[in-house]
This record gives sequence, structure tokens and C-alpha cells, in this order.
Amino acid sequence: MGGAPFDLQVVIDKFVDNSVKCSTVKEVADVIGCDEATIQASLDEWNAACDAGVDEQYQTAPTFLLKIDTPPYYVMEESGRSSLRQAVFA
Repeated sequence: MGGAPFDLQVVIDKFVDNSVKCSTVKEVADVIGCDEATIQASLDEWNAACDAGVDEQYQTAPTFLLKIDTPPYYVMEESGRSSLRQAVFA
């Protein structure tokens, strides 16, 4: 297929522009209306799967098992639901 070249910086810029930047897990919880302990438990579960190299809950490919453990965190609405992401771009 002969599409336009993929510009990662454009994707990153759009992601950041459409997100709420949070410095703490507490801020993430406040933004999405959830308690901090629930968010932290989800992050702990995700990061454990990343450490193990296997995501049995969502069957995420190992290539995409990237820990979410260092701020800033970015929260955005994705198909009508909140989604927590961490920028992993240098």
C-alpha cells in the first residue's frame, strides 16, 4: 500500500493535545471520578503483567506491555470511556 508516511510526532502531539495531564495517581482519580485506591490497584495489576511479560486479562501483545509507573500520566476520553495512558516517548 502506498499511503503517506507515518509521522509519529503528529500522533504524539494530537494525543497530548486531547488529554488531561496528571502528575499523580490522585489527580488521575479526580479527573475520571474514581477513588485513588481503585486506580492504583489497576496500575499495579497492569505493571505486574508487564513485568511477567504476559497479559492474561486482555491478551495484550508483549510488544505493547509497557509499564505505567512514572508521571506524567495522560487521561483522555476514548469511545465514551476514560482511558489512562502514559507517554512513553523520548
